[in-house]
Amino acid sequence: MDGLNSLLEWFVANEAALSGVAATVVILGFVASPLGAGLRGLVRRWALSSSGIVEASVTEAPASDVPPPPEPETDRPSIAVLPFVSSSDDKDSEIFADGMTNDIITALGHVPGFFITSGNSTFVYKAQSVDTRQIGRDLGVRYVVEGRVQRAGSEIRINATLVEARTGEQIWSERFSGDLSDIFALQDQIVQSIVGQLQPELMQAEWRRGGRTPTANLDAWTLLHSARMQFHLGHSRETVEEAIQLATAALEKDPDYAEAHGLLTEAYSYWVMIRWSDDPEGDDERCAYHCRRALELGPNNPIVLFGAALQNAYKGQLETALAQIEQCCAINPNDAFAQSFRGWILASVGRGEEGIDAIDLAFRLSPRDPRTYFLLNMRGYVYLYLGRHSEAGQAYRQSLNLYDGFFWAQIGYVVCLAMQGQMGEAKSALAEVKKGAPEFELRDWEGFLKINTGNPTGERGALIERQVECLRDIWPS
Repeated sequence: MDGLNSLLEWFVANEAALSGVAATVVILGFVASPLGAGLRGLVRRWALSSSGIVEASVTEAPASDVPPPPEPETDRPSIAVLPFVSSSDDKDSEIFADGMTNDIITALGHVPGFFITSGNSTFVYKAQSVDTRQIGRDLGVRYVVEGRVQRAGSEIRINATLVEARTGEQIWSERFSGDLSDIFALQDQIVQSIVGQLQPELMQAEWRRGGRTPTANLDAWTLLHSARMQFHLGHSRETVEEAIQLATAALEKDPDYAEAHGLLTEAYSYWVMIRWSDDPEGDDERCAYHCRRALELGPNNPIVLFGAALQNAYKGQLETALAQIEQCCAINPNDAFAQSFRGWILASVGRGEEGIDAIDLAFRLSPRDPRTYFLLNMRGYVYLYLGRHSEAGQAYRQSLNLYDGFFWAQIGYVVCLAMQGQMGEAKSALAEVKKGAPEFELRDWEGFLKINTGNPTGERGALIERQVECLRDIWPS
């Protein structure tokens, strides 16, 4: 604990010098949230289940790597939910408020007709005093939601405010209170009240039909928040392994928690594909089990559908994967991560131009996302499958500027260099790939590429063959 405090004190003392270079994401308590200051170079995490710090190192990104703010939506209400402020000074209450903010963002994202900015972009403003009018301009939204959370024993009180971003005028403010066991009902009340201010009764009815309580167990809920942040903000061997442990712990609290099964489907798919697993057959079976169980428990849950789509894509079941990710995005159209994955699958089935549109939408949904490295990586693969290697290479390079250890961007960048005849640079880049995934072989890349494009024939098939063969002479034996 002393080491963590010293590290944070050093960061605060040097924040001015590090502006634009480093962000800090701290996971304390059971709930994890991005507490950083945007797209900066160093992501630090503290996993509650251990006493050490898990770090993922990245480098400073050029300004050109960060997409410009989106144009304001003109045809539907666009909303940014800022991190709710805890009235208490203790970290547990602060993290609880962050988890509540994320759930409200997710719930609003399910409401038809709304454009909701990703929480990964709005958490940039955590603990900052920024005029709501400036936030509206930064994120391209009409409305901003602010809130404050106060906990006292088992009692909780939430104050929420809806502000018009253009003028800074308060449209609505309300206080909600109840027992901690009623937290999900209180979240539903907040969302329904916001919807009621911006849309007619029909919209409220749509929200009520889509309402859900993910679990009745608060410990399971908080553990899963930690797991999701570990997985989605890291994609390193350490963070994926930590996510699996936390999601498994959530299932020990609630074995029927569909979203925990869904996240484990996603994590195990990733774990096996990169050959990080020491027991690939066993982990593959675990992945299949969690996928089946998740779909049994939550067939219309977007987290479940996302995990199932990922597993099916990695298995080459592309039409099934596409149907699942389309359903996921129909239920929650404001999920930038899911939209980027949808773009990749569209490109995998030969609909690359539609894939580009989906990637562009992902950037509009979350213009200041700490996971921009992932969105750029997905853009790279869409271009790669189209044979546009210069554009793909640029996307991969931008991704690696944000997170230099991201495996899928590394291997994609190697292919683009080789396909453009830059063999010396490709060989050096391949050495970095092998450092992070020493067990990953050329046959694994060939299998991934062919399976995830449906083993195409004709011109697409010939392109895939070239994207494998270009590495044969430089791949270490």
